[in-house]
Amino acid sequence: MPPNLHLDPAALRAVAGTVAALVPALGVPTLDPVDRAALERAPGGAALLDEHDRIAAAVARTAHALDDLADGLRAVAGGVASGEHDAVRALGAVDR
Repeated sequence: MPPNLHLDPAALRAVAGTVAALVPALGVPTLDPVDRAALERAPGGAALLDEHDRIAAAVARTAHALDDLADGLRAVAGGVASGEHDAVRALGAVDR
């Protein structure tokens, strides 16, 4: 990390909160079992179900990745805050 890169822990936490708020909005699509069975019997329904399942899996992977990103941002924010705290304490010790 470049030494002149400033990371604001509050901003990182805010971004993490925003990212985490996206996850429920994704809503992994599900089909009612009755609808699924009807689609299986319909002409071309199997292909539609395959595509639905592919999209549902992609949405679930995206939600998981966003959760991971939010967790990572929170971890970085904690590390930055801890590093700033340690730096302030070290400067205080030099002044003594």
